Amino acid sequence: MWLGSWNYDTRLFEAYGVEGTKDFYRSVFYPGNGHCGGNAGFPNAGLINARDPFNALIDWVENGTAPDSIVAFTQPNDTGNSTLVCANPNQAVYNGAGPKTSATSYQCTDFTEEPPDLTGFDQTAEQYHEAPP
Repeated sequence: MWLGSWNYDTRLFEAYGVEGTKDFYRSVFYPGNGHCGGNAGFPNAGLINARDPFNALIDWVENGTAPDSIVAFTQPNDTGNSTLVCANPNQAVYNGAGPKTSATSYQCTDFTEEPPDLTGFDQTAEQYHEAPP
């Protein structure tokens, strides 16, 4: 059903624009993670630590600081390699310096429109009946 989430994001972007959607909504997809986090096929993927998104939500609601990204780690207790996970539709891009296994070596793109490659997920979602047409 994950394609349904992509489709929902796109519908919001189409209705309010990417910048308008950022006023009230964030969607953060952890690459290489299964439904509840972790994937043996992607040992370097940053794991979902439920505390991090929850603290980001608290900071947004109580302090007005909306999360543009979350740092995920490959090991428990915020250890191991780190990954910068950007709010959709933005993507982490290597800045050309530093270890590729560190979130500090990346920055989030700042798309003002949904990139065509992400919009393509919506066509796939409809094809496989995972999102309403």
